[in-house]
Amino acid sequence: MPNAFESPRHFVIKEEISHSCVQLGVLATMETSGKGWRADVLVPTEPMPVAFEVQTSAQTLRRTVERQERYLRHGVSGCWLFLKSVKDLNDERPDLPLFYVSEGQNGEINVSLGDRRRVSLRQFVAEYIQGRIRFCHDAVSKREQDIQLVFYELTCWKCGRINHPFMLNTRFKSACNATAHPEETLWGSNRSEFRPEIRVVAENFVARNGEDQLTLPAIGQRHSNPVGREYMSFGCKYCDSIFGDWYIHEKEMEAVYGDGVVAQCDATVDVVDLFTKPIPHWCYPSAGSFCIQSAQPPFEKRIT
Repeated sequence: MPNAFESPRHFVIKEEISHSCVQLGVLATMETSGKGWRADVLVPTEPMPVAFEVQTSAQTLRRTVERQERYLRHGVSGCWLFLKSVKDLNDERPDLPLFYVSEGQNGEINVSLGDRRRVSLRQFVAEYIQGRIRFCHDAVSKREQDIQLVFYELTCWKCGRINHPFMLNTRFKSACNATAHPEETLWGSNRSEFRPEIRVVAENFVARNGEDQLTLPAIGQRHSNPVGREYMSFGCKYCDSIFGDWYIHEKEMEAVYGDGVVAQCDATVDVVDLFTKPIPHWCYPSAGSFCIQSAQPPFEKRIT
């Protein structure tokens, strides 16, 4: 039963954490005290035990960090489960394992790992104490990606004939579902649409649907007078006039709202060259490897 100073929700979450440990054969204890600290649930992992702290009321970031540091001074690793967002905590950080809990449709308590993934509290606890949730400073794209291409209508500024460029309407993901889209700039050759695996999807789709229905513009290096140099670009299939990145960008913004869209294609591709983006996050891949192979939890845990 909850004590006189805690809410029923706080008690239920503690019970769930404890039950998860029991299923793993771990004897977790609730309301365990040490010198200057009191853990909601203490789990005996090595080399440091884990103290799960359930925070149902508001607590400042400064206060949370102070309590975390106190745990560490006494050889305990804190893991924080908040119901309310923490003001001034903008990024996930390796020194503060902090996650948000919420109640699902069937009353199940869930834990969110950013906007990447949501799992049951019991699953989260089991995976965390076994070191299967680790901090990575970077997100690395996974090899297999589900993509969607959107083809839209564009009239050549020079010859007046219709072309159908395409845009990638999805973002590449990491193994843990973090958005890991490569950096793209105007007037460059790094647009995702120009990647060879994406171009093959577009070309095969046009071939299946007939070139009388879709006219794929040519992709290649062209000189731009406004930019004053060459860059990889779409160009008219008929007269090879460059479709400048600024013009393409405007048309893509219109296509996002459905204006000018003529077709779309869903496919799964293997990314030829994996890429990395600096996205600090607690990594929990659905399958396979962490974003960074050397990723470690704050303290390497082993269930005793």
